[in-house]
Amino acid sequence: MRVLYEDESIIAVHKPADLLVHRTDIARGQTTEFALQMVADLTGKYVYPIHRIDRPTSGVLLFAFSEDATRQLKEDFTEHRIEKTYHALVRGWITESSTLDHPLKKVIFDKRKLKRQKKSGTEPESQEALTHIRPIATGEVEIPVDRYPTSRYSLVELRPKTGRTHQLRRHMSHLRHPIIGDRRYGDRHHNRMFEERLAIRRMFLTALTLELTHPKTGKRIKIETAVDAELEEVIGRLNLQKVRNPK
Repeated sequence: MRVLYEDESIIAVHKPADLLVHRTDIARGQTTEFALQMVADLTGKYVYPIHRIDRPTSGVLLFAFSEDATRQLKEDFTEHRIEKTYHALVRGWITESSTLDHPLKKVIFDKRKLKRQKKSGTEPESQEALTHIRPIATGEVEIPVDRYPTSRYSLVELRPKTGRTHQLRRHMSHLRHPIIGDRRYGDRHHNRMFEERLAIRRMFLTALTLELTHPKTGKRIKIETAVDAELEEVIGRLNLQKVRNPK
């Protein structure tokens, strides 16, 4: 984990993949490391998490040092005043920009609660979910996967306008362009190929930028990171070619 930005009000770090933001019942007993505690240890201050990114996702993660800053930033997230940009490697070719407006049901992690809901015949209500998708590059490799003789992939920019649980992963799966390495919503055949042929066992999703209004100065700032080196190396091996003037 490395610091991307820090001042008296906020701190942003690059969270590596497979690191939880904070302690959760979902991973009880699986790990003793959490981004929240690591940032607190690093700064010697009490820190407040402003948002979350999934455990297998790497990239920009924001914390605040005061309750006032936390309150303001969380309100900005709720009102969609904070812009987030992700890069993802997905199955198949995407050559045109689009906006996916596809509602998503709330994800229930508590197995007992889920079992009770199924037994009673009730389901979570669908929530509005909106994602902007822009192609960056596409490529094809001479590696057979499943029943196809070659494999096609796209590097895309994703900008969620809402913040539903696993939104980007579920939206790309809905479009039949699942994110490579996604074990919950992805394609097991392509995931296996990346593991066996390229020795990659993680998800190709990075939170690259976070643009926000500073809670103290009121100025607009943009915090950026880079795609992890191991993902950059694999993307290079796929020989992706830039999409020219995507519609």
